Amino acid sequence: MKIHKTDLYKAELKLLSSAVRELHAALINDAKADYFKDDPEATVSPLEMLKIISDDPHFEWLRSLSYFLIRLDEARISREPIEAEDVSAFTESLEKLIGPAPAQNIDFRQQYIDALHRDPKVATSHGQVKMALLALATAQKQ
Repeated sequence: MKIHKTDLYKAELKLLSSAVRELHAALINDAKADYFKDDPEATVSPLEMLKIISDDPHFEWLRSLSYFLIRLDEARISREPIEAEDVSAFTESLEKLIGPAPAQNIDFRQQYIDALHRDPKVATSHGQVKMALLALATAQKQ
């Protein structure tokens, strides 16, 4: 049974999406800890937290990754075929955010590097994203 490239790409993009989602969650948790550092006992509902993350300037730097994840998931679930060029564009866009490509968004990159050094969960999630990118590159070569 022959697997179409689109099916292979979509499967690998699903793995990438999962890894980026974990990274995104780790970054949000790290940013939340910083946001509430003066009041670590503060409690907010999930809805209030969503509003804070969406509206507060403290979390604005994360929106680039949020938008990337939305675009990735839209492409992944679309009925449209995914071509090698699409995979390359996603890889390039993500690498401009998290490295090693030159930064597209300097604020994001600096905040990201700080979180990477500060939070082991961010570092672990970063490693998972890098492994998913490697798997995607391997799929492109098949």
